[in-house]
Amino acid sequence: MIYRGGEKFDMSKKISEVSMGLWLAEHPILKEKSRSIREKYLGFLFCYTPPGRSRLTDSLLALYRKRILEDETFDPVPNPSIKGLFKYRFALYMDIWFLNAFGDREQAQYLLRELETKAGLAGIYKKKLRFLYERLYVRDNGVRFPRVEPLIDLWQKNNAFFQLPVRKIAFTANMSSGKSTLINALVGKKVNKSQSIACTAKLHYIWNKPFEDGFSAEDDNVLNLDADYMTLMTDDEGNKSSKITVGTYFRLMCGEPGPLCLLDTPGVNSALDEAHRKITKNAMAKGDFDRLVYVVNADGAIATNDEHAYMTYLAQNLGKEPIIFAVNKLDCFRAGEDSVSESLKGIREDIRKLGFENAVVCPVSAYAGYLAKKALYDGGLEEDEQDELDVMRRIFRRKDYDLSVYYPREAAEAGRQAAEAQTDPDRQKYFQLLCNCGILPLEYILTKK
Repeated sequence: MIYRGGEKFDMSKKISEVSMGLWLAEHPILKEKSRSIREKYLGFLFCYTPPGRSRLTDSLLALYRKRILEDETFDPVPNPSIKGLFKYRFALYMDIWFLNAFGDREQAQYLLRELETKAGLAGIYKKKLRFLYERLYVRDNGVRFPRVEPLIDLWQKNNAFFQLPVRKIAFTANMSSGKSTLINALVGKKVNKSQSIACTAKLHYIWNKPFEDGFSAEDDNVLNLDADYMTLMTDDEGNKSSKITVGTYFRLMCGEPGPLCLLDTPGVNSALDEAHRKITKNAMAKGDFDRLVYVVNADGAIATNDEHAYMTYLAQNLGKEPIIFAVNKLDCFRAGEDSVSESLKGIREDIRKLGFENAVVCPVSAYAGYLAKKALYDGGLEEDEQDELDVMRRIFRRKDYDLSVYYPREAAEAGRQAAEAQTDPDRQKYFQLLCNCGILPLEYILTKK
């Protein structure tokens, strides 16, 4: 729950719990060398946070065990006393409120009284505890807590983030368009399978976080707040629903967009499973999104029967809505054989004939964008990836392959300014690629208010 203006409202109706930013990677207890102290820390948390309260709380407790003790099976002995943990007391109080009452002032007040009663605090320390409560839930009272100021800053970023309106952007396409690769490029991490075959008959809701906390979360039958690569790439067969939810920090270059959800839908032309088409069409009909991105394979354009049939369906049902057509895989074009401008002109004409009244055509190379962000943030590209990235940079340095010129002036200028603002030569060259391959201008269009 979030407390605002004297009333509470259920944040789960606004934003997914996987969007919660965590501070475990920066936690002061991780520097503690004594295992017994770490065990006591967990015992204090478990005393005030009994298992079974909620899926989120249980998942957080499992993550705390994993990170603080590197032992997910450890069974702490609940202990209400702060004795032996005094140097970590403010972090402990914050953890208890975070685990049990983030945004719920009434529950936080109850826990405040519990801590005052059971933790064995002297009067002066009870006063400091109340000052910390005020900082988190009421107002900035000017009292500073040097040991946990970084955690307070992250708490406040979480809180401000959850107050903002949510925007959802749906992505739809036929198979082999590069839709999942485009989402990975926008996020800046591989959170979706990007294969040329039908991957899953699930709707993937990918939520951003307010800050980079080093964790990716996934709710796929089991809520895992520290999902590794294999977990993200493998569907849980126990999930009988049509939904998978992922949360991670989006590496966007054109500012912080607030709560943002990217909805990845199954390809509708799968011959393997009719469920793919049904789930996607149901999602389109429901219309639970603010913008729609249709990803087109530039190499095949709209020539296939499957592509034409699905676009006709969308034109009949959503033709008056503003739709972004992301024309992907333009890195496959060859000089002297293909013309970017002529291809885009033909696609615009086909879109107009089908009856789309508010369409915007945005050319991109999703794979070039994905590689550029991977080089920027992760480094250590595999040899083949580095070779491909070098080729992409050569392609999009050429004037006739600068895709930013096909965007509205404001979007193109935002991309160029982002590149020019980089002072480090290596960062600048990757930002320039992101601009020229269309990712930065597309980011601007998708995230601007």
